[in-house]
Amino acid sequence: MDPREVIAALPLTMFQLRIIAVLFGLNALDGFDVLAIAFAAPGITHDWAISPAALGFVISLGLFGNGFGALVVAPFADKIGRRPMIFCSLAAMTCGMLICAFATGLGTLSAGRLLTGIGVGALVPCISALSAEYANRRYRDLAVMVMAVGFPVGGLVGGGASALLLQHFNWNAIFVAGSVATGVMMLAPLVFVPESIEHLISRPSSRSLERVNDILRRLHQPPLPSLPAVGPETARRAGLDIFMRPALLILALIITLIYGLHNATLYYALNWIPKIVVDLGLSQSQAASVAAWCSGGGIVGALAIAALSARFNTAGLTVVLLLGTGGLLCAFARTAGDMALLVAASSALGAFLYGAQASLYALMTKSFPVHVRATGVGFVTGFGRLGGVISPLASGHLLGLGLHYAQVSTVMALGSLLGGGILLLHNVLKR
Repeated sequence: MDPREVIAALPLTMFQLRIIAVLFGLNALDGFDVLAIAFAAPGITHDWAISPAALGFVISLGLFGNGFGALVVAPFADKIGRRPMIFCSLAAMTCGMLICAFATGLGTLSAGRLLTGIGVGALVPCISALSAEYANRRYRDLAVMVMAVGFPVGGLVGGGASALLLQHFNWNAIFVAGSVATGVMMLAPLVFVPESIEHLISRPSSRSLERVNDILRRLHQPPLPSLPAVGPETARRAGLDIFMRPALLILALIITLIYGLHNATLYYALNWIPKIVVDLGLSQSQAASVAAWCSGGGIVGALAIAALSARFNTAGLTVVLLLGTGGLLCAFARTAGDMALLVAASSALGAFLYGAQASLYALMTKSFPVHVRATGVGFVTGFGRLGGVISPLASGHLLGLGLHYAQVSTVMALGSLLGGGILLLHNVLKR
């Protein structure tokens, strides 16, 4: 009996659903931690009298840390395991948010955002891989998308909490709340999330059989007398396997390009929505609420796509979402300064932004074999974050030149539009 086939074939148990729920919660922390700087941005620019270009640099530095964590740190999860890497990532995020909370200048704030970004970058490939490895074959894409929904949930809850905090405290309170929440959640993977069975088999150790049998017991399955044999080809392979297999490398590069282009649009929207709303004459609290509604729409959109993925081709759905994202961003930037209209436009934009992001994660996890899954997802998210790094710098520079938000938004919407066009062309050529 191969326990990997047991998980793939049997219906989902409460044990597996609980694991996916915890991973969902960890991704919600990502949503809040990444967007904390956006919620705090109006207060920071007011208190420190800094330019949009300077704030864009801080945002980009955090996203650079995100890419570094995904490319350099996350691949260690294929060696030491998903679980230890998740714990270390949460520790880095906790410390980074705490540094931001007590920052007194751009240097300290930048250091805190860099450390937070490294933690987030290392965490996402690990929880994406675990979501796929603890779901059965039928609902694997759905499980990954449900995990991805955690990001907009974190943005929604974080935006609502930030709006309340900003009514009574200054922007520092946002980072204090993020540090406390992340620190508490560090205990969750230690208690509720075991190591991946696929990793335990592909990287056997003296305790692997004992740990696999403990997981099988929780799945109500009989124990194994010995672990399934690891093929010599699998045993030899490492992260470089992606570069040694042309078909796998080409697929990775295509997904990376699409993910990077969408990230340029995504992070422009998420980081500048509050500032756009404030410049329209609304308060900082109202701006945080509009940003939170973007995440609320993202939850609906990502859940809808997760449900549709069981019946329709994920790649085709992703094309529609990417193209829709570009159009809706242009529409949001031209919305009048009315709270009801801004909430509606933000919700629609969020549905497509996050829906596309969730479906891209599903495409990533199914594209890489287990022994390089964390490395592969880290490769895509790491290099793909370059789009997110460039986005705040480019948009901050364009805004500094005096361009209107509607003009800058049109330029930044090209990321998702081009990504959708490339994926559409790839799907046509593949057929």
